[in-house]
Amino acid sequence: MPKITMVFGLLLCGLPVLTMILTGGLPKSITAYIPMFVGIPLLILGIVAETREGARKHAMHAAAALGLLGGLAALGRGIPKALEIMRGEEVDLLPTSMVWAMTLICITFVLVCVESFISARRARLASETRSSGEPGSTSSRQGK
Repeated sequence: MPKITMVFGLLLCGLPVLTMILTGGLPKSITAYIPMFVGIPLLILGIVAETREGARKHAMHAAAALGLLGGLAALGRGIPKALEIMRGEEVDLLPTSMVWAMTLICITFVLVCVESFISARRARLASETRSSGEPGSTSSRQGK
C-alpha cells in the first residue's frame, strides 16, 4: 500500500503539471495547484509508511483520511460546475476537468485503501484463529 499511495500522490502532483502543458504556461490561479496540496502529503505519508514499519498503519490511515478529504473537497467544487454545464452556462472546461480528475483519483485511492484495510484485518483475524484455535480467545488477546 505505501507504494500505491506514492503513485496516487504523484498522479495528483501531475495534474497541475498537465494544466501547465495544456495551457502553455503557469496557471493563473493558485487553485490550480490544489491537487499538489493533497498529492505531496500523500507522497510523504507513503514514504513514511514504506520506511518506518512501526508507523505504517498510522501513516496509511492518515493517507486514507487525506484522500477522502481531497475527494470530498474536489467533489464539492465539481458538482456545481457540472450543474452549470447542464444548465448550458459558459464554463472553462480545463479547470473543471482537473477538478473531476482530482475527484476520481482521490475517491479511487480511498476505495483501494478500504479494500486493503479489510484484507489486512481478515488476514490478521485468520492468523489469530490459526494461532489460538478461535478468534477472540483469551490466549489471542494476551500481550495486546
